[in-house]
Amino acid sequence: MPEKPTIVCIDDEERIVRSLNILLKTAYNVIATTNPREVLDVVKRERVHVVVSDQRMPEVTGVDLLREVRAISPLTMRVLLTGYSDLAAIVGSINDGEIFRFISKPWDADEFRKTIDQAASIANELFEQSRHPVAVATDNKAPNADLLVIDDSEEVFKLIEGALGRRVRVHWANNLDAAFEIIEREKVGVVVSDVKLGGADITLALKTLKRHAPHLVTVVLAWFHDTKQLIELINQAQIYRFLPKPVRPHMLETAVDSAMARYRQLSASPVLAKAHVVESSGAEETTGSFSSRVVSFFQRIRERARA
Repeated sequence: MPEKPTIVCIDDEERIVRSLNILLKTAYNVIATTNPREVLDVVKRERVHVVVSDQRMPEVTGVDLLREVRAISPLTMRVLLTGYSDLAAIVGSINDGEIFRFISKPWDADEFRKTIDQAASIANELFEQSRHPVAVATDNKAPNADLLVIDDSEEVFKLIEGALGRRVRVHWANNLDAAFEIIEREKVGVVVSDVKLGGADITLALKTLKRHAPHLVTVVLAWFHDTKQLIELINQAQIYRFLPKPVRPHMLETAVDSAMARYRQLSASPVLAKAHVVESSGAEETTGSFSSRVVSFFQRIRERARA
């Protein structure tokens, strides 16, 4: 019988630790604790498929703990659990922890198990692949794909082009039809986008884009402070970085360099791309919206590849 995947759960409340253990122990080897040091010790000494961490704990935040987990074991999938909406924590979970999913308390047991099953399955494939690693370019100064800016503001485009144009081909689209013409025509690896375009919310389009093109890496620049929307962008669009506007050029350059490196990794390793699979938004995406054109676009690409 194959060995059960290992799931480490941490919360500062004993009651929740016991609940997580009961919920998962049938299918997994569960290590449930209230001690952050124990989590790191376990990750150092054995293969851990998933770490589920609460955010607000007295000794350390969940984001900080998951950052350390990622440094020790990059292939371990990371899930952040929280009962409150803290924008800084959510942004940190994107930019520092690179989490797989953000789960709000109280959770639905079936959905929770489904998320852990998916994360554990992906981690198992990643660990297996690590026995036969794929060589991936790591020179951030030589990206092998273009960057697409989707934003109303030409000023934002010029800022990005000024910071990165010497090393990356930068395209600009101030409407979604133009964006897809560029994606179809050029080799775009990183998308830098606002969540609004022409006054319209385009988050559904970003979610659909990621579902059909998991190799694309998305950096969101936005003014908004909607924690619910940001959580959805983690779970349903797997955005790689979030930077609030107005953005500092150095922060932007660092974020895009990192995104380009991630794009190369995803392109070289289809299994790694599974770690960026997104959950369904549950929204209708086939009628009268730009998202329907996203679907049609990728259908055309697949048909052209088969021709």
